Amino acid sequence: MKRRRSTIVVSLFPFLSILACVIGVITFMIAYSVLAQIDPEAVQEAEVRAEEDARLGREYLALQKKLETAEAVLSEFQKLKGSLQENRDAVASRNASLEKLQADLSRMIGNHPSKAKLLAQTTQFEQRINELQPQLKERLDKISALQAAVKKQQNVSRKPQHGKVIVRPSGSGTKEKIRPIFVDCLDTGLMVHHGPEPWLVKRSDLAKNAKWLSLLKEIYAGGKKTVVFLVRPNGIGTYNAVRNVALRHEVNNGKIPVNGLGELDLSFFR
Repeated sequence: MKRRRSTIVVSLFPFLSILACVIGVITFMIAYSVLAQIDPEAVQEAEVRAEEDARLGREYLALQKKLETAEAVLSEFQKLKGSLQENRDAVASRNASLEKLQADLSRMIGNHPSKAKLLAQTTQFEQRINELQPQLKERLDKISALQAAVKKQQNVSRKPQHGKVIVRPSGSGTKEKIRPIFVDCLDTGLMVHHGPEPWLVKRSDLAKNAKWLSLLKEIYAGGKKTVVFLVRPNGIGTYNAVRNVALRHEVNNGKIPVNGLGELDLSFFR
């Protein structure tokens, strides 16, 4: 059996390391020599010049924008100037025409034989107008007062006038047999005649007004009083709604139709 020959391996790492070091040293020496030749004052001056150039560039851009704005304003001004000149020319032309008309009118009046008479009549008319001014003002004031009075009278005549409505018990009932609490059924709600003064219950609050519900509970607990609903021609819907509320609280109730919208006269029950 033949013996294998050993393979010789050559490593180049030491050579490459030395070469890299030499290149680095040479690069460092070149950089050092270049930096040694640079003047610090020149570097500082270059930096200052660069900053100045940047500042001048910014100022230039700002001036450029202002210049563009100024040019736009100048263009608009030129347009307005042209329009103004046209208006001036038109006014001058009209003034010339007016002067010509006035001259023609003066020439015509000056040559008119009745000029003096017309001027005298004009003066008399002006004096008469000045004399009549106080009378005219007085008559206008009277007219204004009469118009106000007529308007007031019209408003009064439009307002509906309702007479008193006398309430009496219907059927065989008399004031000795019942102890009524009168509740006036209106289109807007109820007017309850109980207490020192009548008080109002809105139609939307028939089932939740605390004072009204408290009165119903009081009547139910006592058992001797009766709620008498006075049903107006425009309060039938209100009566139907409030009667259901009274029935839910088991309150004795009745109704008396009231033919009219005037003030109630309840003196029969007093």
